[in-house]
Amino acid sequence: MKHLNKLLIFLLISCIVSCSDDSASNEDKPASIIGTWNIDEMHYFGNSSDGTTDSEFTGIGKEIAYTIIFSENPKEINSGGSYIIERTTTTNGQTTVYDDVKNSSATITPWNQEGDQLSAFPINGGRPTTIVTLNETTLELNTIQETYIQEGDYEYTGNINWTIKCSRQ
Repeated sequence: MKHLNKLLIFLLISCIVSCSDDSASNEDKPASIIGTWNIDEMHYFGNSSDGTTDSEFTGIGKEIAYTIIFSENPKEINSGGSYIIERTTTTNGQTTVYDDVKNSSATITPWNQEGDQLSAFPINGGRPTTIVTLNETTLELNTIQETYIQEGDYEYTGNINWTIKCSRQ
């Protein structure tokens, strides 16, 4: 769960990355992500296993009031707000549904972009997030996180696929 929360914060912060192009024509210029974005939708799905227990899960954001502001100089993401994740988990055939309430005070994080890949440090260890859509009104991000942990005899694997959709404020 700790890794899942960090991943969500990274994705939320990722919503403020920009694309830029120095070409002379505005028609050829990609949309800039610099500015203020509101998260409108978020969802994820994934699975995990510790060798004896297998789980599948989904999460859907609701009551989202989360704003992301990103600046170009310095390259920083300033984000904060609240949301609820309705999490559905199925473990060994048993399904549980619960709401996970998240409140975040302002967070400032440096970011970097290469093509359609966005990284934010230190959150998520700089793992890239794919910019699926970026135009003047919409930003959609996707991250796939694969986790493998081994400590002595304990072994854990997990996969999470996140999507976040934002609108420009």
